[in-house]
Amino acid sequence: MGRQRLFARLAIVAIITVFSLQACSTFANPGPTPTPFGAFQLDSRFRDLYERLGGEPVLGKAISPTFPHNSSTCQYTENILWCYNPGAAVDADLVSLIPIGQLMVSPRPGQKLEVYEGFQEMYTRLFGQRYVGKPLTGARYNKDKRRIEQYFEKMGFYLQIDDPHATVRLMAYGRYVCGISCSLQGDPGSAIIGYDTGIEVLGASSLQRLGGFDVFGSPLSQPYTASDGNQEQVLNNVLVYTPKDNPSTLRLRPLAKMLRIRLEQPGPQLYGIDQNMIFYQVQGELGYHVPVVFDAFIAAHGGREISGNPTSDPFYTLVDGEKVPRQCFENYCLDYNTKAAVPVTLAALGSQYLTKVKPENWVFEFSPASTRLIVSEMKPQVSSTEEQTIQVKVLQQRGLVPISDIESILVVGLPDGKKSSYNVPPTDQTGTASVTLPPVEKAANGTVIPFAVCLNIPAATQICQSGSYLIWNVR
Repeated sequence: MGRQRLFARLAIVAIITVFSLQACSTFANPGPTPTPFGAFQLDSRFRDLYERLGGEPVLGKAISPTFPHNSSTCQYTENILWCYNPGAAVDADLVSLIPIGQLMVSPRPGQKLEVYEGFQEMYTRLFGQRYVGKPLTGARYNKDKRRIEQYFEKMGFYLQIDDPHATVRLMAYGRYVCGISCSLQGDPGSAIIGYDTGIEVLGASSLQRLGGFDVFGSPLSQPYTASDGNQEQVLNNVLVYTPKDNPSTLRLRPLAKMLRIRLEQPGPQLYGIDQNMIFYQVQGELGYHVPVVFDAFIAAHGGREISGNPTSDPFYTLVDGEKVPRQCFENYCLDYNTKAAVPVTLAALGSQYLTKVKPENWVFEFSPASTRLIVSEMKPQVSSTEEQTIQVKVLQQRGLVPISDIESILVVGLPDGKKSSYNVPPTDQTGTASVTLPPVEKAANGTVIPFAVCLNIPAATQICQSGSYLIWNVR
């Protein structure tokens, strides 16, 4: 497919070269000086739509004369290719934009693509699919140019991640495709299109809503399939993934716990708002003290669902030789530096993670030796009129890393010899799931109720664990 696109591009460039030379031969005594960049006049037939779409600041200058192509008359500006077709059925279709983005990239079959949220306003302003076209890629991170890009059929958008104004600009499709056939003196600017070196961004729109690269850091890896079958990606500060049954949802792995950073038992509340602390209860009356500035940051960037619970009270650590307060939560760690332009930032746990493991090269295989399945009952004994809750926890044996989105089957043995089966919902980010059983009515006092849980996964050997609880009617 890549070779076909290259041949198609070369063929179009060759056609344009011929037509450009024919057009140039009509000029009267052009002289020895090359045509200055941007000296071409935009054809008047394109002018009205050109201005409606933002004019030169958006679409760039004209970089070629008009040239015939089939029954149309076409012309390049820096960022697009226009064509005028006098035989169009309706006036609205007289002027159109050509999908030259397809010469650079083709979407993968079956890939569901959405407009990146940071580009949605510009996409709508430029009349969406009519003049921008359908997405050809999701959002991508161009590491060399430090920008987010998205390729569409007729235009390409980009956004510099360190631009305080978050201005969306167009990639120079026109200059790139026209190449040497157009007047290209001057700074090539955004004509340097690096699709092949770009990094896809997992859950880009969700990430943008939570704070984007400014908060969570830029991608350090391409998305890859993790051991639990979910798509996963390492960012500078966090480890993100999208569940395979809900790929539009972005979640964070418990990276701070995986790296075993400052894991402390919760304690009683000692400080309150008067000491600029918020107390996060995590286990009955026990919990952790969270500085007000950290609590405000968490609230502004997805809440505790994104941060996870604290794993310790605040402590001091060295960052670039500076002693700063840090507090770790299940999914990330926060630093507070009053000397920095942005005082509260995430610690670079993603890069630390990559130094310890190469996740894209590690394919986890489920087996009794590699997987730890823990089952437990909520209460060791219940009466015959009470419900019972069975908890399931699934971990990787190495490092005790939680495995999410794993379903299982629970089978319960009843006093009359029959068995009841229950579907256990998928495990959450901590590898945990539970199911509540109805009362075992008319069970005699002292009856033992056995149960077993088996993981619903593709494995050569079934992974199961058993347990039991007691019916006790005496109070």
